[in-house]
Amino acid sequence: MCIADGNFDDIIHFLTTGTVLEGYPIQENKELVVRTTDFFVIAGHLYKMGNDEILQRFVLEFERSSILADTHGGPTGGHYAGRATTQKVLCAGLWWPTLHQDSKTHCKACDVCQRTGNPLQREDIPLNPQMRL
Repeated sequence: MCIADGNFDDIIHFLTTGTVLEGYPIQENKELVVRTTDFFVIAGHLYKMGNDEILQRFVLEFERSSILADTHGGPTGGHYAGRATTQKVLCAGLWWPTLHQDSKTHCKACDVCQRTGNPLQREDIPLNPQMRL
């Protein structure tokens, strides 16, 4: 049995049984077959083939906040903005449909990031070249 959100029940059913759910019009059946080309069910988990040809595991909703917290502010996080946090999640082989939006929202709500803000250029130490004789 594969576990995923309700949005992917028809895809999981098609991948595991090879049949579509009853009551679907012919056009929706064709669209379902096209949508399932990027998805796989492996050992009870739903995977999606990414643009980089790497399988990415579908993450359930209750896991998402802890994954974002670890990739944004964890030991390897660095409190980078939404795009970098999204890339870290994707590099870890994880995926969900609203990943980009959730990552951006999480980074905007981060207390540490809100307190420190973006560094200003005037606070940078100017680099002075040293001449060697």
